Amino acid sequence: MSEQAYQPARSLTRFAHVRERQPGSDLAIGLDSPDHRAPFYLYEAGHLLIAGRDGERRALLRAAVARIPGVDALVPAGRVPGRDPVGRYRVESSSGISVPEVMAEVDVRIPGNREIPVVTPNHVLTIAGTCLLPENEPVPVRQALPYPAPMEPSGPHSVAVYLADTGLVPAHTALAAGATWMAGVRGEPGPPYDPGDIPPYAGHGTFAGGIVGCLAPTAAVLVSADLRGGAVTEYDLCRGLRRVIGSGRVPDVIGLVAGAATRGGHPPLAMEAIIGWAELSLRRIGRPLLVVAAGDNASAVPPWPAGYAAISPSVLSVGALDQGQPPRRACFSNHGPWVKVYASGEKLVNVFPHGRYRYRHGPAEVCDSDALTPGRGETRRFAGGLARWSGTSLATPLVAGLIARRVARTGQSARQAAADVMAFARSQAGAGPLPAVLTADNEIV
Repeated sequence: MSEQAYQPARSLTRFAHVRERQPGSDLAIGLDSPDHRAPFYLYEAGHLLIAGRDGERRALLRAAVARIPGVDALVPAGRVPGRDPVGRYRVESSSGISVPEVMAEVDVRIPGNREIPVVTPNHVLTIAGTCLLPENEPVPVRQALPYPAPMEPSGPHSVAVYLADTGLVPAHTALAAGATWMAGVRGEPGPPYDPGDIPPYAGHGTFAGGIVGCLAPTAAVLVSADLRGGAVTEYDLCRGLRRVIGSGRVPDVIGLVAGAATRGGHPPLAMEAIIGWAELSLRRIGRPLLVVAAGDNASAVPPWPAGYAAISPSVLSVGALDQGQPPRRACFSNHGPWVKVYASGEKLVNVFPHGRYRYRHGPAEVCDSDALTPGRGETRRFAGGLARWSGTSLATPLVAGLIARRVARTGQSARQAAADVMAFARSQAGAGPLPAVLTADNEIV
C-alpha cells in the first residue's frame, strides 16, 4: 500500500496547502486506530525515528525493523545520527511498504512499543496544531497601529526571545519608519514567494515577532524559519532547537507556535531530549521557558508539545481569549487543565507582507468570522503593512512578550517572570473561570 492511501476524515484541503509549501519533503497522513486519541497524524513519508544514541540499543532496534518483510534496508538520514538522541532513517523498500504498515509490524516485533514508543514515524508539526491552519486567514486593516499597541521600554535588563516560526518577510523592513516595535526583531528570511499570490503562513513569523516587539520593545527577538511553509518535522524542529541551545546564551523564552497529533497520542520521540534539557536548565539558571500554542481545534485533546505542560515545568501552554467584554475563551481555542494560561488571540493586528492573498476558506469554516471575513476563492490586497489575524499561535507570542517584558523590567529569570504573569492572570476579574493576561482596556498591570 502506498503512503498516499492514508487519508483523514477532515482537513484534506488544508493538508494540501501544507504539503505544497514543503519543497523536497514528502508528507503523508496516517490514521490512528479508533481506541487512540488522535484521529490522524502527519508524518514524513518513508522515514522512521529510532530512540537511543547510536550504539548497541539503537542497533538492535534498527535490526529488528530491518527484518520486517517488505523493508529492504534502513539508511541513516540524519546529518550526524550518532550525536542525536534519536536517529532518523529512510526506509528502502522495493515493495512500497508504507510507514504505517511498518509501524504495525514494529508493534508486534518490539514488545511495548505501542505503550512506550522507541520506534515512531517522524511526525509533522503545523502552525496552531492539528487543524493545519491558524483559525482564520489574515485580513487587511486600515488602522495605523497594531493591537496590542506598542508599549514603552520596560527596563534595563537584557532579555532574549526565540520564536520557532516561518522567518521574516521583507515587509517588516519596508514598513514606515514609525514602526518602532520591530526595532529589536531579527530573523532568518522566510521562503521566497510571488507577492502577487502570498501563500498561507508566509507572514506568520513576522506577525508573531511584531507581537513580541510591541510588548517587550527592548527584547532581542530572533524569528527562525524552522517552519518554512507552516510545518516542520519533529526531527528538524529539534535539530533547530539544539542549535539554539548550543549557540551561546540560552534564550529566556522559546516560543513554539506549532503542534502535532502523534501516533497513539504519545509525546514526540525527538522532543523528549529537548524537554529534559529545558527542565534541567530551568532548575539551574531559570531559563528557558517554552511557551507553546495550545492549538485551534476547540478540543480538550492536547497536541504536542503543548501536552508537555501537564507534566513539565518548562512548558507553558497558551490558549486564546476572544475580544468580548468580559473576555471568554475563543471559540477555536483548545482547552482543558493542560492549558495553563489564556491570552488575547482573536483579531490581533500586526505586520504583514505587501501583496495579494487568495482565501482558501470561507466564513462558514471560521467560528469567529465577521463581515470582514472574505469568502473562499476571493482575493485581497495587502498594502498598508498591517493585517488582522487570530489563533493560539498568536496568543503564544503575546504571552512570550509579557514574560520578556517582566524579565527586562526586573532582571528576574524567565521562570520567576512567568510565575508573576500567571499570578496576574489569575487575579483578573471578568474572565469567568479563565485567566486573562490582559485587562479589558489592554493595560498591563
